[in-house]
Amino acid sequence: MINVLQTLTHSGDGIKNEDMIWFDQDNVLVLDGSTSLFPSALDATWFVGKFKDLYAKNIVTSGSIPQAVNATLEALFAEFTAAVSVDGAEAPKFYPSASGLFFHIASDELQVVTIGDCAADIYFKDGSQPLCIYDPEVAHFDNGVFESMKHIRSTSGENICDLVKDPRIRSILIRNRSTMNTDEGYRIVSFGMSPCTEDEVMTFPMENISHIVAYSDGFEDVAYLMEDANYPVQDACHKLRQDENNDPYLNENVRFKIHDDASAVVFRVE
Repeated sequence: MINVLQTLTHSGDGIKNEDMIWFDQDNVLVLDGSTSLFPSALDATWFVGKFKDLYAKNIVTSGSIPQAVNATLEALFAEFTAAVSVDGAEAPKFYPSASGLFFHIASDELQVVTIGDCAADIYFKDGSQPLCIYDPEVAHFDNGVFESMKHIRSTSGENICDLVKDPRIRSILIRNRSTMNTDEGYRIVSFGMSPCTEDEVMTFPMENISHIVAYSDGFEDVAYLMEDANYPVQDACHKLRQDENNDPYLNENVRFKIHDDASAVVFRVE
């Protein structure tokens, strides 16, 4: 069973939180939502909230992460299109989406699926090197944008926080987002995603696992502190926000905004 030791989800702007953590005795779900660059009322908070509700039912029914993910997206797309039709709104050019990290206990194994850039560190009882579960595909596109901003800054002296709003950078972001769930781009939990399959399921024997830290990318810079499962996750988040406040122009640690939503869950499997 899942024994959650600590959990935290913290809004970056203090207004809304596009991250989501859900767990029960056999499952853990971490979502890091992303609102469309052309947002509507059906934004990432709507997406992750609805996805969580549907997935929580589907994983219990199916006992299969891929089946639960696929059924959830199918039902959610029907709800999305119905809502757009009722509102009389033009269909959006881009969908809300989320990175997703899925854990499920089956017998004496821990099953894991990752889609997007949420991450997990698995620590072992024998003290061997922790295993990081992470898909760098989304980061590859983000890093390209960061390099473009750094190049412009090197010649103009502009702060990164201002360049994020620059039309040249926005055009790159729009181009990247248009490749979502295409052969040329990156795979992410959203409509149009290729079906999740059993080939994506990673399995780990449970007997040697000490604890697991699963987190959204906003928590990445302080996740190492949770090597000690008892280190207060609130203290880690406080350090994260202090470090970010010390770099208000985003020039030292190049990123898209001063504070991203940050979420983490620390748990054991028993």
